[in-house]
Amino acid sequence: MIFVDQPDIDANDLLDRAARLRTRGAQAQSIPEYLRETVSAEYPHYSASFRPRSDQPLLSLSEAESDTMRDAYERFQRRSAHRRDRARIHETVEPTGSKCPYCGISEATQFDHFAPKKGKCPFPQFAILPTNLVYCCGHCNQLKASASHISLAHLPFLHPYFDREMMAGVELVVDLDVVSGNPTLDVQIRFGTHVPPNIAAIVESHYERLGLLLRLRRACVGELGSSVYVARASRLSIDMALDRHSSIAAAKLKTYGPWYWDACLQAALGTDESFWRQVLTG
Repeated sequence: MIFVDQPDIDANDLLDRAARLRTRGAQAQSIPEYLRETVSAEYPHYSASFRPRSDQPLLSLSEAESDTMRDAYERFQRRSAHRRDRARIHETVEPTGSKCPYCGISEATQFDHFAPKKGKCPFPQFAILPTNLVYCCGHCNQLKASASHISLAHLPFLHPYFDREMMAGVELVVDLDVVSGNPTLDVQIRFGTHVPPNIAAIVESHYERLGLLLRLRRACVGELGSSVYVARASRLSIDMALDRHSSIAAAKLKTYGPWYWDACLQAALGTDESFWRQVLTG
């Protein structure tokens, strides 16, 4: 999981873009003023809904407002004349690097609507809000699209812009081992004693629904094999191997944060003297 800074966006500016929608040979068709006022007033509560997840009042629009916002989004999507406006909305979401924030494994290639724009419990009123657009990989986007939910506050995933504080006391742990002379590992999520049950449930749901522990283990095993090969080929001493991976861990931690799988793996490789003793001298 990689948490990123939320896009800097003015709701009024966004709605001004939406208001430029036009039909051929007709006068400009604007989003009604009441929708502009409602979305502008409610927009800050979108982020507030995630800090923390609790029984707070949920953000909602009237049926008419919701339908209008959905219509604006659909016209953005289908009319080639408005590709430039669509691009401006997407450009507002500035991806951090190229890694998917949901998994941290694959390259980000497409935008996910964190609160889905359609389905059994849709939120079309957020369809063109940049803080609801998450630049992610296709695998996570597809898995996330199939998830069920009952409300905005009960979406079973971690929001890359808003849920960083929820991860206090949560660790992604890589345990190294050597079995029959072969390096191996396990990846786990560990919760501190002070992590509330409802927060732990959201974190567990995120990792379970995206199949992350298995995906992370595969990624770690591949990187582990490369790290051991380099250490052996370079004839590194135990201390040299520990220092090398401690430095790599510090750099990745600074760039991607403490829940990034490779930062956690490198931290383990930078501290587990017993592992390197078995690998390099066993």
